[in-house]
Amino acid sequence: MEKTRGIIILDPGHGQFGNKHTTRDGFYEGTQNFILASFLKTELETLGFDVRMTREKVEDNPELVERGSMSGKLGAVMFLSIHSNAPGGNPSDERYPMVRGAETFYSVSDLEGNAPIARALNEAVVRTMNTTDRGIKTRRHPENDSI
Repeated sequence: MEKTRGIIILDPGHGQFGNKHTTRDGFYEGTQNFILASFLKTELETLGFDVRMTREKVEDNPELVERGSMSGKLGAVMFLSIHSNAPGGNPSDERYPMVRGAETFYSVSDLEGNAPIARALNEAVVRTMNTTDRGIKTRRHPENDSI
């Protein structure tokens, strides 16, 4: 068996019909995230990574704990959760630019030194999507500040 560069877990956020688009009928964040993750999986595999997805089929909708624990169970080098962060409702013209753009979160502890990877990934998304750079960030779990 060929050695890989490591396991990457892709987590296409939300279930198939999660977060309905506010202005485009038939578009859901969950479905679009799954499509994007499928393309990204193919690209990462060509770079030599073993890529697993938390949702193998678009209709899958595993619980958050199950999705998050995959990395530890499989010894992944990266867990990448993909979201669109829709503003909800119809934001005003003044508010929309405040919620537009790309942001990348990385581990609070950053034991693996992922900040530079997060920065490069965020910059690539900003360039590719021609969107606003909202930067890289960390965030503690709202119910457990140790994670």
